[in-house]
Amino acid sequence: MSTRLNDPKVGAQSSADRHARPVPHSPPRPRSHSRSRSTSRGRSASPVPRRHNKRTRRHTPPPSNSSQTSGHSRGHKKRSTHKKRHRSHHRGSDREVALPPATAVSPTVCNTVMAAIIDAKDHKWQIRDHTSLAYQLQGAARFLFRQNGPFIRVYHVFVLGLTFYGNAKHIAKAARKMPHFKDFPEKDVLIMWKAFNEFLVDVPWFTDIIPGLRDSADHTRSLCSFLEYHARTARSDDIASLKRDAHLFTEDIDLPNGVNIPAFHTDMGNKSNRGWNHVGLARLLVPRSMRDKFDEDPKKFVRKVRTGVYKITAEDYPSFMHADDGYDTSAEDKALGMGEFLLLCGRRIFTGPRSAQSEPGAQGAGRKTVAQLKNMSTVTPQNIAYTAVIARFAINGQPGWRDNDGLFHGAAFFKHIVDLFDADPTWARETLQWWNMQLFGYCEPDAHEHHAAEGRSTAVSRIAAQRAARRAAQHDVELRQPPPRALRTRMLALALVLAQCITLRPYSHHFLAVPTTRKTTVRKHTKVQTKARQWRINLPKSSRSQDTTRMRSI
Repeated sequence: MSTRLNDPKVGAQSSADRHARPVPHSPPRPRSHSRSRSTSRGRSASPVPRRHNKRTRRHTPPPSNSSQTSGHSRGHKKRSTHKKRHRSHHRGSDREVALPPATAVSPTVCNTVMAAIIDAKDHKWQIRDHTSLAYQLQGAARFLFRQNGPFIRVYHVFVLGLTFYGNAKHIAKAARKMPHFKDFPEKDVLIMWKAFNEFLVDVPWFTDIIPGLRDSADHTRSLCSFLEYHARTARSDDIASLKRDAHLFTEDIDLPNGVNIPAFHTDMGNKSNRGWNHVGLARLLVPRSMRDKFDEDPKKFVRKVRTGVYKITAEDYPSFMHADDGYDTSAEDKALGMGEFLLLCGRRIFTGPRSAQSEPGAQGAGRKTVAQLKNMSTVTPQNIAYTAVIARFAINGQPGWRDNDGLFHGAAFFKHIVDLFDADPTWARETLQWWNMQLFGYCEPDAHEHHAAEGRSTAVSRIAAQRAARRAAQHDVELRQPPPRALRTRMLALALVLAQCITLRPYSHHFLAVPTTRKTTVRKHTKVQTKARQWRINLPKSSRSQDTTRMRSI
C-alpha cells in the first residue's frame, strides 16, 4: 500500500496513512534580519505583500541543515503545541500530494478506482461517494451471485477474464494450462468466462482499467476482495429476508388421513427449530417422490432422515420446487420449478416483499427492487436455481451459510437445476415463460409462437392488408390520369433541350455549341434562359436574343 500511496499518479492519501508514517517537510530557511521568516506553507508572516516577499527570497542564501528555526514570526500570536503540530502535519501532506503543474501527472482511471477501493477497506469496503466509478463496481458486485449462482469463485472469474480478455480463442483449453484452472472442467471455465463478460455488460468502462489490473497483482487481489465482499453481502441480505418472511409462505395443511401439518411461525431468526426439526418445513424439504410416504407418518419419516435411513442428496429435488397439483410419476419434470413456495421466494428476492403475495407484475412504491436496479425483464435459469438454493437454506436448520448440508451439496444442486434447462429446450421455454408471467406480468413470445401465428388472421394483419390494397388502387388511378397542362409543357420543353444537347442539331441558326474541351459550355438564347427559370432548369446565361419569336411557340 505504501508504494501505491507514494506514487504521484494515485492521488490523495488516506487518513490512516498520514498518521502512520512521518511526512517529509522542506528544510527551514535561515532567519533573515530584514524580513521575517516564512511559515511551513512558504508564505511570509510579515505584512509585506507576497509579491515583494518573493522578490526578496531571490537574494536569500540557500538553507542549511544546521538551522533550527521555529517557523513563526515574532509578531504573530503563539499557537498551542497541539494545533501547531496538527496544522503543520496536514500542510506537509498537502505539499506532498499537490505537485507543481509542471511535474503533476493526472491519475489514470485504474489508479483512481483502486485508490477509492483500498481506502474503503477501513470502512468495511463501503464506498461513500455515490458518484464515483468505484460505487458502480459496488452495485454490480451485488449481482454476481444472483446472476451466476452463490458458489461461483469471484477471484477465479476475474483472473480468467483479465488474462484472456481480447484473446479468448480456445480459452477452455488454454486456461487449463494455468495453475489456477488445471483442476476445473472445461465447462466450468466457460461458465466463469461468461460471468466475466456479463459483468462487462453491467460495467462497460471496466475494460479501461484492465491493463492497469494486469500490471498489479495487489490491485487484482484488492478488487476481487472488494467484489466478493459485496456479492456475499447481497446473498446475506436475500437469506435474511427469506428467513424473516418464511412464515408468511406456509399454511396449515389437513391431509386426507387426518394428519395435520402445522404452518411455520416465526422464530425470530433462530434456525434451531427449522429444517427437519419442524414438520411443516420438513414437508417442503422432502423429495416429491417421497412425500406420500412422509404424509403417512411425518414424525417417523423425520426420525429416519436424522438417523440416516433415508438419504437425501442434491439429486433429489425438494417438494417446494414442484407444483402441488402437477406432479406426475411418469413425467417428473412436469410442473417442476413451478412450486408456490419457490415462486414466493423468487418474488421476495427480485421484485420486493410487497409483490410476494400480490398479482403478477405488481410493483409497490418505495425503494427500487433488485429487478429494477438490474433492469431485469426476463428470468434466467441461474435466477431460478439461485432462488432454490437460497430458499432451501432459509428453511433448513443450518445456523450459518455453508455450501453443503450433510449429504446435500449445494453446488451440485445448483448445477442440476441449470442442467434441466439445457437438456430440454421445450421444457425450458415453457418454464421461463411461466416465471416471466408470474414475476413481471408478461412474457415475450418466442419464435415458435411467431411461426404459429403467421397463418392466423388477426386485426393487425387484416388492417395491414387493407391499407396495402388501398395504396395499390390509388397508384393505378394516378397512372391512368393524364398529367396537368403545366406539367406537360415543362416536360416538352425539357425534352427539346435534352434533344438539342444530345444530337447537336441546330434549333435555329444559333444552335447549342458543345466544344470538345473538358469544360463544356452551352450557349442558349435569352428567351430559353427565361423559360428555363420558369421550368426550374439551371442553364448558363446567354446574351443572344435573335430567336425570341421562335421560342414563344414552345
